[in-house]
Amino acid sequence: MNQRLISSSLIRSFLVDVFRFILGPVTAVTASLARLNPVIAGEDAGFILFEFASGARGLFDGNRLSSHAAENRRRTMGELWLEGSDAVIEMNGDGGITLRTHDSNDPQPHDYDWQDTGFAGDCVRSLQAHVIDCLQTGREPDNSAAAYLDNLRIVEAIYRSSAEGRRVVLDEITQRSASS
Repeated sequence: MNQRLISSSLIRSFLVDVFRFILGPVTAVTASLARLNPVIAGEDAGFILFEFASGARGLFDGNRLSSHAAENRRRTMGELWLEGSDAVIEMNGDGGITLRTHDSNDPQPHDYDWQDTGFAGDCVRSLQAHVIDCLQTGREPDNSAAAYLDNLRIVEAIYRSSAEGRRVVLDEITQRSASS
């Protein structure tokens, strides 16, 4: 299958980075990818179960044909739910974040510094400013190329899992990549 949703959307929209930042190193993935739109080459929908070294699990449920409620659907390109042992954090399509403890039915807004400028809250400009600052000061960027290689191994594991219909442990990809 040609690669579309995961290689262009999941990586480009930084969702693998988001999962890794919040939940830590990915140890295994199980994926089911599909092409719903027969006109495109590659998949445009998928379910991916991420397993993390911490014991946490994450589920990516993505589909280029579905929509989400938002004033500007390209601001977040979806919604995010994080369910923990004590609470649920939700990000809606407009970038609003709420926190709801498990003993409550009333989500509380979480205020944070965010401005609706540029593409997706100006994340690209912010990243470029961060990298330029690091180059000028000699600091290591938060998103080094070496660290990003883990994302590429995770994407490879996702495609392998879907193609072979099985859970793929990241060590399989790391060992193969190291010997290539």
